[in-house]
Parts: sequence; structure tokens; C-alpha cells
Amino acid sequence: MSLAVLGAAFQRECAAGRLERTFTVNTYSPSCCTRSSSYFLKADVADVPFDLNGTYMTIAPATKPDMEQPKSTYILENAMTLITRNYYISPEAWLTENDTAAMLEAAQDGVGTLPEPSSGSGAFDSAVDEVGSKSWCRAHAEMLNATFTTAESRPDSPAGCILLNENRGVVHVATCTEHVYCGTLKCDGCSVLAIEADIYPYVNLEYSNYPVGYPSPLEPGVTNLSIGGNQDESIYNTYAHPDGKVLVRIYRDECPFPPSAPPPPPVEALCIEGTWPLFEEQDASNSLSPKATSHMHDLYGKTYYMPDGFPGAQHAGERVFCPAHSIKFSPFAPPSPLPPPTPPSPPPPGDPPSEPPPFKLAPVASALLIFLIPAGVLVLLCVGVLTWMLHWREPELRGVASPPQSKGKPLRKDFNAI
Repeated sequence: MSLAVLGAAFQRECAAGRLERTFTVNTYSPSCCTRSSSYFLKADVADVPFDLNGTYMTIAPATKPDMEQPKSTYILENAMTLITRNYYISPEAWLTENDTAAMLEAAQDGVGTLPEPSSGSGAFDSAVDEVGSKSWCRAHAEMLNATFTTAESRPDSPAGCILLNENRGVVHVATCTEHVYCGTLKCDGCSVLAIEADIYPYVNLEYSNYPVGYPSPLEPGVTNLSIGGNQDESIYNTYAHPDGKVLVRIYRDECPFPPSAPPPPPVEALCIEGTWPLFEEQDASNSLSPKATSHMHDLYGKTYYMPDGFPGAQHAGERVFCPAHSIKFSPFAPPSPLPPPTPPSPPPPGDPPSEPPPFKLAPVASALLIFLIPAGVLVLLCVGVLTWMLHWREPELRGVASPPQSKGKPLRKDFNAI
């Protein structure tokens, strides 16, 4: 079989793997100069519902999501799985931990075998919770032939197992509050040997394997972004140090087909000023939690429940907005709409039209009708009567000739002849 055939046989079927998860981390700020100098804040990944340890993880600036470092093809080809550590231990302490028998003999309550640096057991070995504890610190003091003391707090160091300079011994500092060294690895006149997981605020990140030449020089600025790429201090100081939001991608070493199961439908839950998801009933909230537990939020005089470990859960903050599918809820009831204006009352019905006044004649007409006209009629009647009487009584007036009169004797009528 030829070498070309052998190369094809061992070629990865899906070199880039399958993108399984994507989420955002608010703060990522690699330091210098060890493989474990990259870290997340625990608070930023507290709600991630899966274990980061053992995954194939890449990082890209949130403002430049295409600038993925290192590429998924690179970490899959070199089997670079992620190792997480939720406690701090100094390089000097790693060197002395190899004397396990001496530590076990010195520790009063037993510590167990600590993992080797970059061994892959990381924060999940039984000894992890003991690193930086009081018993671990006492055992370390015995190994160093140093005096051991305890203190509730110190103004010159963070909490943890502290090695004092000039052979002044080892001291276990229980707490740290309200000064510049709290939550850091800085120490004035001392050095930090270890900080136990319960009070260490970071999750240190490194890969299980680093190929020769890592990080790739083809990726600009990669020494300040790639996980565990900041071992060369001169190169580290050359680039700007990122300290902000990054996009995290988790890959699986398999082909993208068949595709992952479709995501569940969006959860319809209350969102108040960016805090989501919220439920009024605790049972409903617990049913969506991978841990079957919830925590409470008291908002505007009412208690709401948020499922612990819910992917995508968010809390109120600057430029944090409610998801589009959430149930928007305003703590203040909107003002009631103003009532519509009262329509004007209809005008009362008018009085029926009054009867027309009786016809009245003008005084002159009345006088004519009442007095003058009857008087005129009466005068005419009287004139007529008088005219008639005179006409019929006077022959001259009537125009009839009177018979001739005999002289001396009156005219007699012979009635006998008739």
C-alpha cells in the first residue's frame, strides 16, 4: 500500500468537528507566564449547565467572532482537551508536592495525593478541595521546615496559604475583605503558595497537550488569547492584553451529520428588566433546572423563582435586554386609559309650534268693515227706498201721462157700464 493511500486512510473524516455549544463569557484576561495563566471568573461560568473539563474549546473576541483561537481543526488534530482547575497553586508548591509521603505524614487530617501539573485530573481529583486548606498549608510548612501560624486576615495578602519572606514561616489566612490584595495573587513581603477552591474566584484553563510551536504564529496576537499560550514573557508584552467579553465554542470530535437534536422551544417565562427566566411557582422553575433547584429574586415586593443552571439565564445589568420570546412584565401597572369624553347631551325637544294667532284686521280696515261699509250700505238702501217712493208717487217722475180732466165736472167712471 502506498504512502498516499495510508495518508488518506488516517485522514480525519471531519477535521473541524461538530460545533456543539456556544456561549458568552463576560471576562477573559490571560496573564503570564505559565500554561495555566488563562482563566475565567467563576461567577461568569457558574450557570453553565455542563462540565468544561475534557472538552474541545476555542475562544474568540465577542467583537470579532470569526477570530477563533486556536482553530477547531488544530485542537482536534492534536487531541487538545481542556483541563480546568478551580484552585491556585504556585510553581514552587508544585515542585514540593512530589514528596507526597512527607505531606501525608505532616497533615493531621490527611490530604491525599495531589495531581501532577497538567496531568488531566485537574479540579476533579479528591485532593483538589484540600489544596490551600489549613491542613495542606500546615503540611507544606513542615516540608519547608518553617513555622506554621494561622490568621483570620492580613492587610498585606489575600486569603490562602502564604509564605512569608526571609524565612518568617508559613501562615494560613482565612479571609480577606476590602483591600487591594483580596481576590488576587499579590502579596506584600510574601508569596502565595496556594488558595483553596472555596475562596479562589477563578477557573484556571489549560490544554492537556501543547504541540511544538504552539501557539501558531499565523494567528496575530494569539499568545494573549489562546489558552495556555503565554509562556514567553517577551511575546506576551508585545501584544495588547485582552480583558473583556469572549465567545466560547465547544466542539465534538465527530461529523456534523446527523445534526444535533433541535433545541427545545423557547421557554415562555417572565422577564423583569432583563432578569430571565422567572416563575411565580417554584415547582415550575425546578422542572427546568438541571439540578431541580431554584433560587429566589425579590422584585418589586414579590418573590419569583429562577431555575439553577438554566442555559441562557440572565440577570439585570447594563445593556441586558429581555429575550424576544419572553413574557414582558412591567412592575408598574400602566396608567388606566382616560375615559372617552362624555358626548354632549342632546338638546331638549323644542316646544311644538304655537297655533297661529287669530286673524286681526288693521284698525282702519276694521273701521271700514264695521262702521263705514254698513253705513254706506244703509245710506244706499235709504236712497234707494226714497228714490222708489218718489218715483212711484209722482207721475212726472214715473213718466206716465195723466188722463185729461173735464172742465167743470169731475170725471166719473161709469161703473154700471162695466
